[in-house]
Amino acid sequence: MRRVLVVDSSGSLNGKLTKNEEYSTECLSSCSTTDLYNSNYDLIILVINRNETHLVQTGRLLKERSLLVVLTIKDQFKKYLFQNLNIDCIYIDEFNNELVQAKIKPMESINQNFIECIQSNIMNFNKKRSIIESCYIQAALNIDTIEKSISYLFNAISLISKNDIIVIMLKVARETRVYSHITPRVHKKNYDNFLKFCYHSHYENISVSNLENSEGNIVNISNNPDFYTSILDKREISSYFFSPLNNSEGEVIGTIHLGNYINNYFNNDIIRGNLLENFYLIGSIIDANIKYNSVIRDNREVRYIFSKFVPDRVIDKHLELGRLEKGGELKKVAILFTDIRAFTAISEKNSADAVVSFLNNYFNIMVGCIKSNGGVIDKFIGDAIVAIFGAPDEVDNPSQSAINAAKSIISSLSKVCLDGLILPESGFNMGIGIHVGESIVGNIGSDKKMSYTSIGDVVTLAEELESLTKKYDRTLLFSRDVAKSITDESVLLGNKNIGEMDLGIYGLK
Repeated sequence: MRRVLVVDSSGSLNGKLTKNEEYSTECLSSCSTTDLYNSNYDLIILVINRNETHLVQTGRLLKERSLLVVLTIKDQFKKYLFQNLNIDCIYIDEFNNELVQAKIKPMESINQNFIECIQSNIMNFNKKRSIIESCYIQAALNIDTIEKSISYLFNAISLISKNDIIVIMLKVARETRVYSHITPRVHKKNYDNFLKFCYHSHYENISVSNLENSEGNIVNISNNPDFYTSILDKREISSYFFSPLNNSEGEVIGTIHLGNYINNYFNNDIIRGNLLENFYLIGSIIDANIKYNSVIRDNREVRYIFSKFVPDRVIDKHLELGRLEKGGELKKVAILFTDIRAFTAISEKNSADAVVSFLNNYFNIMVGCIKSNGGVIDKFIGDAIVAIFGAPDEVDNPSQSAINAAKSIISSLSKVCLDGLILPESGFNMGIGIHVGESIVGNIGSDKKMSYTSIGDVVTLAEELESLTKKYDRTLLFSRDVAKSITDESVLLGNKNIGEMDLGIYGLK
């Protein structure tokens, strides 16, 4: 009668193996690799649970035996790893007794040399494991610098197998970035020829990429001063090993390529198995690195663009959310509307370059006054500025914040550079209108273009008040609702009926 051994620490196959007249079954919760190989079972069923990564090594080393690997969780990488080594591997829901019966074969004679090879490989790999793990930790800790992180990964790979060349090609946005590690005996001609193989394998797996540069970034080029020196040595890289690099979700993020001058070096199943098992972790570390740096880069660009118009605390809020949310809300806000008087005359009397230079300087000063008082730039309309106080972040008194910004603007007008600018007879001046009330505010627009804005009568009335500043010979006008909300002394200058509303026109005393 044939004998079947099940190594299953969790009892996952309990009840799935039925009694059979053709074979007997024994179960163990654990067993050493050497003992398993020495055993006289006709079939070994190795059950691997979520955290039993050490059994992956055991499975690879037992490949000469009649072996069936059963995974208790869906893990495409582990299944690919075993299948790549011609080891039968199934998920637990695929298990059945007919499969067991088909896999049983008579026990072959024990290969003592292979047992010694197993023991030697286990001992060597275990000695290096702590150093390899240290390299992975350093790679993860240096997540903010991809070159330094990858250099630690190269060190780990060099401990797993002997490589004269290691090349990692990564898909980053629409580019392919190349990082390489070479030994001192590799020269530029060998390297260039090897890269041709790498490019071919890479583009078979990743199609939408452009090479950042042809040579790539050789992280340890300083250790090879003779790299660019002409040599008489005609040797070429004789062994080549390639694998896709996957992230933790199984997506291909790049490729890794190893080269060696020794013929058939990577034909050794144990070496290939060790590499494939570690490539999974390497892919996950690199993916985390790419995503981290992408977020940092995007955040930096967002902060640079929006810091010109929006307070830092508002930027921080949106960066924390990780997105701009569409939609609006009804909030009490104060709208500040500014406009340069006689700007048409200024633009007609001056060159385009002079007008643009003047406006840029003017806007820089005005925006600084608005932001420093908690305002957010809604929009620029030609030479006009629309600013919101009280959204997206609430402030205790939107009206007071807007008035404070207006006073800062007025006091800063003298700082605007007018050198070389031809002004109308009336000179350079501006008008400011402020109104407070409920308005719909939010990120409004299409999927391609969106802006944080305010819509409603509050904006219209602030603009109306600004248009009256020339009539009342005032730089700043505000509504009755604003006057009621501020601590500054104000004076009623007039009234204006807009629909059913008596606006009330006020200025500072």
